[in-house]
Formats: sequence, C-alpha cells, structure tokens
Amino acid sequence: MKLLSSESHNIAWFNLANFIARREKERALSMYKLLMHSVSDKAFAYQLEGDILLAFDDMTALDKYYAAADLYKQRASYTKAIAVYEHVAVVYNDIKILESLLDVYDILQDEIGIIHSFSRLANIAVKTNNFSVVLNRLQIYLINGSPLLQAELYGYIFFALLLYDRQNLHIETYLSQALDAYMKVADEHVLERFLSKIKVSDQFFYDKAKKLLSSLKD
Repeated sequence: MKLLSSESHNIAWFNLANFIARREKERALSMYKLLMHSVSDKAFAYQLEGDILLAFDDMTALDKYYAAADLYKQRASYTKAIAVYEHVAVVYNDIKILESLLDVYDILQDEIGIIHSFSRLANIAVKTNNFSVVLNRLQIYLINGSPLLQAELYGYIFFALLLYDRQNLHIETYLSQALDAYMKVADEHVLERFLSKIKVSDQFFYDKAKKLLSSLKD
C-alpha cells in the first residue's frame, strides 16, 4: 500500500487532532487507521488507539492499553509499559490495572514504584471489599522485600483501613506490624514520618501507636 508523503502525513496527524477536538469519533478513528499504515510499531498503534478511544470516553480503550502494555513487556520495554499503566491508572481506579503495574515494578525490582502503586491498590481494595487482593500481594513482598518496603506496605494497609474501614477488627494489628517493621529500618526518620502522618490523620490511633511503640521497645 502506498505510504503517505511527509507533507500528507503531517496533515493527517493535524486532522486527527482536529477530529478529536471536534468530538468526531468515527472520522478520528478513520484517520487513525490511515496513519497506522505507515507505523510499524504495533504497541504504539494500540496505545494511540487507546488514547483516541479514551478521548471519547470509550471504555474499550482499556483493551487497547492492555494490548500495548503486553507488547511492550514482551520486548522488555518495561518503562513504556509502566507509562501506559500509569496513564490508565490516573483515569480508571481499577485493581487489575494496579496489579499489572505492580507486576512490571516487580520485574524491575523498583521498590519506590511498588510502594506507590501498592498504596493505591490498598485504598481501592479496601474501599471495594477486595482485601484479599492486598493480602496476596503483601505475601510476595514479605518474602522478597527489604525491611523498608515491608514497613511501608504495612503502613499503607493501615492507612487504607483507617480511611475506608476504621472499625476493622484487624486495624490495630496492622498498625502494630507497621511499627514493628519500621523499627527494623536503619533510617529512624521513616518511623518518625509514619508517626507524624498518623498524628495528622487520627489522634486516637496516634495515641495507640505511641503505646504500641513503647510495648514493642520493652
């Protein structure tokens, strides 16, 4: 098939942007198909199609994003896969997306990425009564994670319960586990930061934390 000339190619991209701006979905998708004849990167093609569909609030965009991320992972382009999942996670609060994102951070052993994604996963899971998802993921990091990682994850589970399920019978247990884990971290400032965050969030549990900390030190 004849490829677009450079000038025609630029005009086509311009028209695509205009069709999206004018909310002309079918014309935008038709222009997208025309443009993709000159694009060999299938992952990029799926990602762009997802962006177009998302612009029209079409939920099938998720399927395109997953397809793009899967292809990026297959060729070990993990940074690009993360970018796709992070982009989607901003728009859709979805457990599956965050689990997929964690899978990639696991491959890279990126503990900062794991902590950030786990905190969001914990909030959504507790809010939607899917706590087992959090526990299953936590078990992985209790085996392989650093002391800081484990402390942070226990801490975010506690805060997720505090925010969405304050009456949970196990909330104090997770608080205690978080404190115990933070005490094993060499940098004492992380424990101080955790306590400060509790103090700002809930005086009752801050007092609980101080008592638990004293008993753990004995």
